[in-house]
Amino acid sequence: MDLELTPAQQAAFEAADSAAITLLEPDASRNDRDEIFPAANLIALGARGLMGVNIDPEFGGRGAGVVAYAVAVRRLASACIMTRRSAFSASTRFARKTESYRSR
Repeated sequence: MDLELTPAQQAAFEAADSAAITLLEPDASRNDRDEIFPAANLIALGARGLMGVNIDPEFGGRGAGVVAYAVAVRRLASACIMTRRSAFSASTRFARKTESYRSR
């Protein structure tokens, strides 16, 4: 079984890793301690293409698939769980909606 990431999956991981290091980790403790909703993080993740990792490019996502989504979520969650919960619950709901419209 081949467990290497595809180029699209690796790109999603690298984007998530970069965002985790430069964007999320510096403020994660303060956000948790002070109960700050990380709205700025969500905007920045969107600008980096991380709000739609497995959403079809037709709808503005990366279209990288569920494995890329999983590796991105895992890396971002390790940096800031609040951002991960907010970002990926929203993108998951969006993905379900776009799939339901596509099947009509």
